[in-house]
Amino acid sequence: MIRGVTGRYHTGVSSPDPEVSVAITPSIGRVVWYYPPGHLPHEQPFAAIVAHVWGDTRVNLAVFTAGGLPMSIPPTSVLLVQPGAEVPAGGDYCTWMPYQIWTEKQRTDEAREKEKLSAISRRPVEEGSPLPADG
Repeated sequence: MIRGVTGRYHTGVSSPDPEVSVAITPSIGRVVWYYPPGHLPHEQPFAAIVAHVWGDTRVNLAVFTAGGLPMSIPPTSVLLVQPGAEVPAGGDYCTWMPYQIWTEKQRTDEAREKEKLSAISRRPVEEGSPLPADG
């Protein structure tokens, strides 16, 4: 489960929304939050850009330190923790930002709603039954 989000960064306390269980497909150039080895819960994560995608849960990163400088030896094959997945203790993983999770959840919910409406409109109407109301 993704740790709690308060304000700008993960606090390591609780899940921001236990109902969120979408998977976001990583792609080169996407921004993530990186938690280096030894990361403490009160510390902000580092900003990172996905440099290479190994799969839905493994990426190489270009990481920027708190001072805005690129990390001299960027991490490779970093665990990308998907929403709803357990966060490993001790750091060395990355997560999507809360806004990205929220946006993907909204997109997924809208797609499901459109599918439901489409299925309803394809349902055959029996002779003599009232037509569905518009609205």
